[in-house]
Amino acid sequence: MKTIAILLMLNLLLTSCNNYDSCGDLPNAQYDITSISAKATVSEPPFNSFGSPFTTTEFNTGQTVSVDQFILELNATTGPAFTSNNKITNPPFQFSLIPIAKACSPALPFTKEKISAIAITSSSDFSNEFPAGTDLKPLFLVIYNEPYLFDKSSGENKPYSLEEFVELNPSAGHLIQLNLSQSPDISKTHQFNIEYSHEDGEFFMMSLADITFE
Repeated sequence: MKTIAILLMLNLLLTSCNNYDSCGDLPNAQYDITSISAKATVSEPPFNSFGSPFTTTEFNTGQTVSVDQFILELNATTGPAFTSNNKITNPPFQFSLIPIAKACSPALPFTKEKISAIAITSSSDFSNEFPAGTDLKPLFLVIYNEPYLFDKSSGENKPYSLEEFVELNPSAGHLIQLNLSQSPDISKTHQFNIEYSHEDGEFFMMSLADITFE
């Protein structure tokens, strides 16, 4: 009887994977980015605990904010995930009396789209070095982006500048949180305009409402 029970168990385990011929070879689902949003938000510094997104509240028009509290968020809106056959393939049901390897678990959906350029300009003079219309990319720090949390080359948790970050051609599918590295010297009120491009030629333009810094 013990021999029969063992044989039945082995048969169930073999059947659980053999019922799906491509076990361990599931197609990776991808998704397209359909739009990019830009949002002015407020948080509480210091911004030195890298590893998770900073909790923010939406900036209210007419509100005055310090540079230290201001966070500009860029986020992607994505379409449905798809495989090379334009269909989502769910992993087959597997029965097992003991834990088995997760070779049949599909990878999380991903996007091949990468950022090729981001430009941020203001309608007002930020400083003598950065007059109205000048790209402010060198002044923004990437305080959160999951795959590129900080520049490890210095041995410190030093955030990338947006300029350095774009040069990495990062994936376009992750939240980006940006913080200014210095206060404006001239005008205190700014309307930021963002131009955002992907390597495949997609181009997005966004504008924020006026922001007045303390």
